Amino acid sequence: MTNRQIAKNNMYKKLLTFFAFPANAAVWAAFARLVTEIANFVSLNNDLDDATQTQAQVTTGITQGKADAFNAMVKMIVEMAFKAYVWAVDNDNDDLIEVFNVQLTDFDGIPESTALDKIKNIRDGINANIASMASVNLLPADVTALDAAIAAYNAVKSAPEVAIGHKETSTDTIVALFADIDKSIGLISRLIISQYGSTNAGMVNDFKNNKHIDDLPTHHSGIHTHITDEATGEDLEGAQLAIPKAGKSSVSDINGIAEIIKIKSGDYHVYITMHGYKPQTFKTKIIRGKISNFDIKLSQTSGGGVTATREGDVMAPGIANIDVAGINATPLTQVMIQVTGGTLRFYASDTPGAAYTPGDPFLDVVPGTNYLQAATAFDALLGFSDTKKYLNVMNSGTFNALYKITFDNLEG
Repeated sequence: MTNRQIAKNNMYKKLLTFFAFPANAAVWAAFARLVTEIANFVSLNNDLDDATQTQAQVTTGITQGKADAFNAMVKMIVEMAFKAYVWAVDNDNDDLIEVFNVQLTDFDGIPESTALDKIKNIRDGINANIASMASVNLLPADVTALDAAIAAYNAVKSAPEVAIGHKETSTDTIVALFADIDKSIGLISRLIISQYGSTNAGMVNDFKNNKHIDDLPTHHSGIHTHITDEATGEDLEGAQLAIPKAGKSSVSDINGIAEIIKIKSGDYHVYITMHGYKPQTFKTKIIRGKISNFDIKLSQTSGGGVTATREGDVMAPGIANIDVAGINATPLTQVMIQVTGGTLRFYASDTPGAAYTPGDPFLDVVPGTNYLQAATAFDALLGFSDTKKYLNVMNSGTFNALYKITFDNLEG
């Protein structure tokens, strides 16, 4: 489970204890609909426990040899990263502080291919500086041992497809159960608060306190947001949270939660966008080792805004200039990009149709996704300026692709 799921599961367990307390159960014993919903909540939690156990069994049972090799490799890299982190702090190397800032839990719930890439990235950071790491008891022999652990894992990493399918099914089941349990809690909240808010305020307060999700201890830096509709208070799923300077973004889940972690300390502009809502932006300071929490309320647009589009095709391989003349004549609020045929790269330049310069900012958009971003964040991401004002798109594949860009002024 993810950290968020673990925190919510801990909250569920507190509520189970609250519901089972005899004095509380006696209060609502005659309220049939509430009794039924609490029984549903208990049943769903039992199903969640079973699904979690099944997932754990499948994960470790794909092959014992593979699991042992993977766990040994992860344990070794985390122990080495702990030492390397201290070295990076001693040497004021912020880039490597982020690379080496890992825990065992960072390897939970992610694809093994992603975990292996993370391990290799840490290994490369250590190997490049191993000559100066004796002060934290990291030696070339440690890198050699890690390479051997990686080789041992690679030798047994091919897992039966049926086992992988079972694991994915278990994960999907867990996600669905969290949604069902959250829905049940919402119904229970309405029933308890409306029925007993005046007659049994103490019990209602206890319920609210138990329903609170406690933050898990964290060693990361970043932001955590709860995004809701300003008018209705409903959680918004699908809102995009972005920090262009950090090159990271996230999309809110069914509970309106979006977070970005592992960000270097410093000042950042944060952007929140969602189709049909006015975008928001604010500036925040990221502090090392702290997750900052924000409640974001988005207001719906009136629907009377001005929209401009640009679309075309890009032959392979090739570069096209996108004519955006006149678009900035009205205040833009958001930009949406869609592509078909293959991944396209968008970037800014001093002259129209100029080739992409390695190291310059860029945005890669893949087919099947709608890139939606606040216009100010889009400008910041690609580094537009008075001279660097031309928008280009590059196709470096072997396919012909189409693009469509929608520029919105949603203020109307």
